[in-house]
Amino acid sequence: KRKREELERKRQRQAERERRRKKQQRRQIVIVSFLAIFTTVCVILIGVNIRAMMKSGQPAGEKKTVEEETTAPEVVSDTMNLTDIAIDESMYIYENDEEMIQKLKDRLYSSENGDERLEFIIEHQAAYPPEMIEFLVKYEEVIDFVLKYPVEINAKHSSVVDISKDYVKGTVPTFIQWDDRWGYIEYGDNVIGDSGCGPTCLAMAIVAITGRTQYTPITVCKFAEDNGYYVYGVGTAWDLMQGGVRKLGLSSDKISISEESIRLALKEDKLVILSMGPGIFTYSGHFILVYKYEDGKFFVKDPNSRVRTDTGFTYEEIKDQIKGGWAIYEGEED
Repeated sequence: KRKREELERKRQRQAERERRRKKQQRRQIVIVSFLAIFTTVCVILIGVNIRAMMKSGQPAGEKKTVEEETTAPEVVSDTMNLTDIAIDESMYIYENDEEMIQKLKDRLYSSENGDERLEFIIEHQAAYPPEMIEFLVKYEEVIDFVLKYPVEINAKHSSVVDISKDYVKGTVPTFIQWDDRWGYIEYGDNVIGDSGCGPTCLAMAIVAITGRTQYTPITVCKFAEDNGYYVYGVGTAWDLMQGGVRKLGLSSDKISISEESIRLALKEDKLVILSMGPGIFTYSGHFILVYKYEDGKFFVKDPNSRVRTDTGFTYEEIKDQIKGGWAIYEGEED
């Protein structure tokens, strides 16, 4: 029954997105038509003006009137491209928690120079679902991902992504779950950008171990969904890291979360995926990939943070946050 309810909600969300997409397309057609007419009129007026100047003997462009100077088109910097975020009232379908919005306002007011992206999100908060607002409240790094959400969630994103340039043989690639290439694609009852940390970690491990760059976060998320490793309302099931890994042709051992067990797995050239509780990496639950032990620190790939990725942490810093661990490798299981 719960599965049917979730599928019905998913169907309704898809229908709403399709409705909004078609409305946005109609709006774009109107804008393009207006611009075409405007451009045609401008060309005609310029032609008339040039002919008039030629008749009067005045070279074109020699003199500007005050009126021409004040009506000249304004040059807008496209650094932030906020004008490309085409949000209209038809997208205002969400009600957000006032406390969450206030936290964003506090962040905006506390910044020295402000942030026009954050200001834009607050102004158009009704176009952002509560889970995206909460995502931004928790993790400042995701601001660009959240900013574009109302537009990108209705766009078509290819399920085939070339990640060959992200991988160098003998190294562990870095995949961020909210990467534009896959972050807006649905994963269960959410999107990869918000809840795809587990499959994203596993994708990094598979590519690092096998060199098979067809295993993108999209591929592994679809595998997880199709094989029952996504729990609606919760997220990725732990068994993806063991039963799922085996189905994908690799080996996986559930290991003790002691410092020695993690160090030993890394010494044996295995990669370690850890399930983390609240702390340095998350406010709730999260997966990270540990790929190296050096100078008393474990170095990680955090799929939800470019800042923490490739950063070393001592066992003392993270031990109370570790909830489970798996050693991933190629070959027969121990």
